[in-house]
Amino acid sequence: VSTALAEGWSVHDEALEALRPCRPGDICILLPTRISLPALEAELRSARLSYRAENSSVVYATAEIRTLMMVLRAADDPTDELTMVESLRSPLYGCSDVELWEWKRQGGSWNPWAPAPDGLDDHPVATSIAHVRSVAERIGWTSPADLLATIVDDRRVFDLALAGPDGRDVWRRIRYVIEQARAWADAGGHGVRRYLQWAKLQASESRVADTILPENDHDAVRVMTIHAAKGLEFPITIVAGLTTRPRRATTNGVVWANDTWMLTGRGDDGVFVAHQPIDEQMGDAERRRLLYVACTRASDHLVVSLHRGAPTKANEQYEDWGPLTSAELLFAAGAIEPTSGAAATSFEAATFTPPSPIALDLDWSDPAIWAAERTTVLRRASRRTGIAATRLSEELAAIGDRDAVDDPGLDKRPVNVETPPWQRGRYGTSIGRAVHGVLQFCDLATGSDIDNLSKAQCAAEGVIGLEDRVASLARSTLDAPIVRQVVDGAEHWRELFVAAPVGDRVLEGYVDLLVRTADGLVIVDYKTDQWSGPVQTAERVGRYRLQLAAYGAALSATLGEPIVGGILVRCVADGSAEQIDITGWADAIAEVRAAVI
Repeated sequence: VSTALAEGWSVHDEALEALRPCRPGDICILLPTRISLPALEAELRSARLSYRAENSSVVYATAEIRTLMMVLRAADDPTDELTMVESLRSPLYGCSDVELWEWKRQGGSWNPWAPAPDGLDDHPVATSIAHVRSVAERIGWTSPADLLATIVDDRRVFDLALAGPDGRDVWRRIRYVIEQARAWADAGGHGVRRYLQWAKLQASESRVADTILPENDHDAVRVMTIHAAKGLEFPITIVAGLTTRPRRATTNGVVWANDTWMLTGRGDDGVFVAHQPIDEQMGDAERRRLLYVACTRASDHLVVSLHRGAPTKANEQYEDWGPLTSAELLFAAGAIEPTSGAAATSFEAATFTPPSPIALDLDWSDPAIWAAERTTVLRRASRRTGIAATRLSEELAAIGDRDAVDDPGLDKRPVNVETPPWQRGRYGTSIGRAVHGVLQFCDLATGSDIDNLSKAQCAAEGVIGLEDRVASLARSTLDAPIVRQVVDGAEHWRELFVAAPVGDRVLEGYVDLLVRTADGLVIVDYKTDQWSGPVQTAERVGRYRLQLAAYGAALSATLGEPIVGGILVRCVADGSAEQIDITGWADAIAEVRAAVI
C-alpha cells in the first residue's frame, strides 16, 4: 500500500476521463477471513495509513468493538473472570499488570459485586471494577444500545480514538455498532446476553456480511472481506490473508439419507465416509470461487500476496491441492508463470507522507469576532428547537420560574394522563382545562349541553363539586361578539393544533378557536383566570398578547395567509364574558419572529 501511494500508481478517473496518481481511497484490501485482521490493522497503523472497515463482520472484529463487547460481557456475567481481567487491561481502563497483581495479592476479587480489600478503595483496579458494576446495575432495565453508549461516554472512547491515526473510522465503527444495537432492539430483541450472542453472530464467518456504506469524503484505504466485495470494483485491489490453511471438520458430521438424519459414526453405515470426498471437493470449489471473486475486483491494478512457507515433505510438489493454503494453491496453479500475465514482484518498505491539509481562511480571524460568533452559536444550540407558544411567551416575558409566577392562563400543556385525576394539576389549571374541554364540544348557539359536559369534565379533572362554576364560566362566553359570529355561520375551527417552523425553531400549540371574519382569520383564546384593576389588566393582556402572536406566526407559516388579529375572551362566573381585542398585532407578530431567529 505504501509503495503504491509513494510511487503514485496510475488509476483511471472516470470523472476526469484520464489517468491520475492513486489516493488511499482507491485501494481496497480483501481478506478471505477475519483471522489476519489484527495483524493487518497493526501494520497499517505502524505505517500511519488511515483505513476503514467496510462490512459488519470486519467491524465487529476490530479492537475497539471487541473491547466494548468485552466490557459489556464482563458486566453481564460476574463469573467470567477472564473477561473481567482482559477488560481491565484494555485501553478503556488501562490497568497495568503490576496493578492487577497488587489487587490480587491483597485478596481482591474479579467479581464486580465483591467489596474491595481494606485500603484499596481508591486503587485503579477498584475504580475500574466499580464502573463495570455501575453498568451491571443498569442491565435489568437499560437496552444494550444505551449501555454501549454509556460505556463510550463514561470511558471517553471517542476522545481516546483521537490518539490514533484512524480516529474518524473508529468513531464511525462505534456509531455503527450502537445504531445496529438499537435496530436489533426495535426488531424485538431484548436482553444483554441475547444481544451479545447476536453480536457474535454478526462477526462470524458463516454469516453473509453486509457492506457498510462508505464515507466518500474520507480518503482512506478500504478493508473488507471477499464476501462483502461481490459486485464491487476498486482501482487497486490487494488480496491478502491467503496463508490460512483450510480447516477440516473436527466435529461429527450430519448425514441426510432416506428422509432422515444421523450423526456420523452412529448408525450411518459408512454413508458419510462414502460421501466425505465429495463434501471436501465442494468446500475446495467454494474456496476457488472466492479467489476468483477476489481477483476480479480490480479495475487497474491487482496485487496478490503469495507469501507461503516451505512445503511439507508429504506434499513437496503440491500434488494434493486439498490441504494447500490459498497462496500455495495459486502458486501451484501457475499464478507467477509468465503465461499468466502476472509479474512477480517483491516490495520494499516505502514511506508515504500524506499531503498536508489546506489551511482554511476563516472569516473570524479576529478573536473578538470569533468569540461573539461562538456565543451566538452556543445560545442557539442551548434553546429548544421545538417550543410551545405558551413557553415562548414566558421566555419573552422573562418568566423562568413557573412556581414563582403562577399563571393558569398560560398553562395549556398536555395533561399527564398516567396520574390520577386529583393529581393532574393545581386548582386553577384544573378549572381552566375543564372549561376549555366544555367549550370544545358544547353547542355554542344554545349551550343546552353545557351542564352535562361540565359534570364529565370536572370528573376527569378531579374537581368534583365545582360543576356549577365550570358551567357558569363556559356559558358566559356565549354572549361574546366573536362567538356570536360563529353562531351566525362564520367559518371556524375549535381546539386546533398547529405546529410550524418559524425562524430556526418550531412553534406549536392549541388554538381554542380560529374564526374567519370579514377582515380575515382571527385567533380567539379563552381565559378563566381572574384579575382586577388597570395595572393587572395591562400586565395580563401584555403577556397573553405574545402568546396569541406566537399562534399567529405559526398559523401564518402553515396556511400561507396572514392572521389579522387576536381576541381574548375572559370568562366570568356571574355575567357575560369580556372580549378584549389585542392591540399592536403586527408589532406582536414581528416581536415573536425576532425572538425565534
